[in-house]
Amino acid sequence: FTNTVALAISDANGSGGVLSGTTSKAAVAGLATFNNLSINLAQTGHTLAATSTVTGATSSAFDITASTSSHLVFTSQPTTTIAGQSIPTFTLEARDAANSLLTGFSGNVTVAITGGTGTSGATLSGTKTVAASGGIVTFSGLSIDKKGNGYRLSVTATTLAGATSNTFTINAGTAAQVSFIVDPTNANAGAAITPAVQVDVEDALGNRVTNFVGNITVSIAVNGGGATLSGTTTQPVASGLATFNDLSLDAVGDGYRLGAGSGALTGDVSQAFKITGGPADHLVFTVSPSDAVAGVGIAPSVRVTAFDAFGNVATGFTDNVVVTITGGTGTPGAVLAGVSTVAAVAGVATFSGLNVDKAGSGYTLSATSTVTGATSGTFTISPAAAHHLAFTVQPANTAVNATITPAVRVTVQDQFNNTVTGSSASVVMAIATDAAGGSTLGGTTTVNAVTGVATFSNLTINKAGNGFTLRATSGILTLATSNAFNITP
Repeated sequence: FTNTVALAISDANGSGGVLSGTTSKAAVAGLATFNNLSINLAQTGHTLAATSTVTGATSSAFDITASTSSHLVFTSQPTTTIAGQSIPTFTLEARDAANSLLTGFSGNVTVAITGGTGTSGATLSGTKTVAASGGIVTFSGLSIDKKGNGYRLSVTATTLAGATSNTFTINAGTAAQVSFIVDPTNANAGAAITPAVQVDVEDALGNRVTNFVGNITVSIAVNGGGATLSGTTTQPVASGLATFNDLSLDAVGDGYRLGAGSGALTGDVSQAFKITGGPADHLVFTVSPSDAVAGVGIAPSVRVTAFDAFGNVATGFTDNVVVTITGGTGTPGAVLAGVSTVAAVAGVATFSGLNVDKAGSGYTLSATSTVTGATSGTFTISPAAAHHLAFTVQPANTAVNATITPAVRVTVQDQFNNTVTGSSASVVMAIATDAAGGSTLGGTTTVNAVTGVATFSNLTINKAGNGFTLRATSGILTLATSNAFNITP
């Protein structure tokens, strides 16, 4: 017998298995041999039917067991859900190389986020290792904390080839909080903080809620410098983000913090930042000149400080500052001595040893520089110690024995020729140059000074002559000699 014999599955239970290999062979000497047959479905009780040109036959029942070359297959996929909420239950099967269920597999299967998918740094939470039962693995209660697109999950088992899921999305949850994502940085007073401050709306896990509709408001949360926040402090949220591009503070200080809020959402506080002085705008006498004695250094030292437009010390200001006696104040002709031009250090120019030579009241100093200048408060310069005498009303030509008029006056002066108004020194008058010889000075020749001035109202000389002079003395003070005058017959 050499006719062809054909084989086919003849399972009574209609399992749907597929017989593969060479299923038709010609008989050789009455025998057909089939050496490469396989069935794709693991099951008990398979039978084969043989047909040819003669009456056919059915084999004894036999079993197909799962292949050891096996793998995992997602039978239901993880689907889109909310960050932090449970991903709907999904299942896997352990299958052999013919894709038949490995009913005997009961090993552990572990799931993880597939590397390079979804959002970097995301965490998969829940029971991530589950034992199979009858070759089937079910994962429930898993969650991912970060929103993102294109997530995949990978599953692995010790004896099986792994599998990777389809892509799915994790969406943000309900708006719960606001958060600074671009914190304020150090800035000058009055200058816009750059880069622009940004605050976003997030769910409880820190995912941005892009569909939020509303506003975010910022304010000063920690205000060590007593500043006022300027700019647009309430901004609408767009795609979950509010940008504040014109914020500024007006007072110098360190450790400032901003707070952000939006209705009932949990607020946030920014990192600390510093506000420094802005560009110099004007000068101020921060230590005005005090009353002083002529020729003696004004103490404490005069200080002039540069401030910005908001009244903060302009610490970056290093220009020269010049001080002078304000025109029309004090005593005409007074001279300001000492170093009157000083370079500012950290915005402050300190003038040590300034002094004025002429006594007087109502003095002020003016400070000038490259910014708006300033005028000090008023101060007084008092005379120095008595130093010498001076004829302040000279003797005039007069007749013999007639009273010299106007009355001669001698003033007690300091070394700068200021009248020592507090002096009551006794001044003695005498003839210094006797133009006639043997002349006598009559009248009251010793007079006590009143407010520094001794007035001789009844002086006379008894002889005629041209070129008389008088001499005034008072203790250790330097004496004075008058101008020459004549006594006529």
